[in-house]
Amino acid sequence: MVVITFNLVKSTILCYMWFGMKEAPILTIGDAIASFLRRPDPYTKGGCLLLNREAESMSRSSSASIKKYPLHEARKGLMAIFACIALLIYGITQIKTGSTVWKATLGEVNPSTLIIGDHWPGTLIPIVIIANMPQLMFSFLYFAFNSLLTAMNIGAEWSGYAVNRKGLRVSGSPSFSQRSNYFLSLPYRYAIPLMVVSALLHWLISRSLFIVGIDAYSPSMERQQDNDILTCGYSPVAIVSSIAVGSFMFFCVVGLSFRLFESGMPVVGSCSFTISAACHPAFDPNREGNGEIDQGMECENEDEDMALLPVQWGSVPVVGSVGHCSFTSGDVEEPHGEQKYL
Repeated sequence: MVVITFNLVKSTILCYMWFGMKEAPILTIGDAIASFLRRPDPYTKGGCLLLNREAESMSRSSSASIKKYPLHEARKGLMAIFACIALLIYGITQIKTGSTVWKATLGEVNPSTLIIGDHWPGTLIPIVIIANMPQLMFSFLYFAFNSLLTAMNIGAEWSGYAVNRKGLRVSGSPSFSQRSNYFLSLPYRYAIPLMVVSALLHWLISRSLFIVGIDAYSPSMERQQDNDILTCGYSPVAIVSSIAVGSFMFFCVVGLSFRLFESGMPVVGSCSFTISAACHPAFDPNREGNGEIDQGMECENEDEDMALLPVQWGSVPVVGSVGHCSFTSGDVEEPHGEQKYL
């Protein structure tokens, strides 16, 4: 009942957000590009090649007195992996010869796999919380995997605009050359396998640690409630299967992270500052007296139509030695390493 109530509340909020929005939301890279092409931000001109980390460093206060130290993530990660391997080897060596534990099927109740102890809770609510903790932990991991794959896809889509001219992918109703957003926030070739593997893992985890209730009876079949057992049971086969599927999922994401982007376009992630800096098609750094705010207002109508057409990122035509890169529906060239760009 509690789950149903929260799902109804969530559905109500989602329906309100969907039908109550009066303006087009900015949910995708295409939404941001279209918005900044319609209304260029004059304060981001001259930074067309900014990276995400450069924009973040510009926003930090130089008067901060707290010194930050690196955490040596690689070393800590290796230590965690070695610790897991050591614990796995120890567990394998402690397996008794002829034990029936590994012969049990997934989720089967076995007297050898019941968790019983003096300090183990015997009431329902703590048992339910303990049995569902792995599900909660995997839900957080799923969001992390989804976020990581989404960031990779955003980077790949952003880099592709420097190679091919294409319409912007928007979350609202697409017009002219614009494209609709992915229903699952990821391309189906990533979203569907991720959902299938996640569903399989949730099922395996539910078979790895589960609630066991045993009703006690006397030899004459009389109920003995004082001897009832309420605890958790575990399935080694399901645990090993969950670890195997989870490891496969992890190594797939690691393998995808080695893929190279299509172009050398600066990586911006989802930083609105750097996205805005790449959306000034009418800006010319060689012209004196570039009225930033006035010029942005002059080209607003032109950029309104530009956001509906196929666009590409590259070096736009300028008069002078200093180049400029931007999204535009016009002609672009590939930037050259020996030239200065603003």
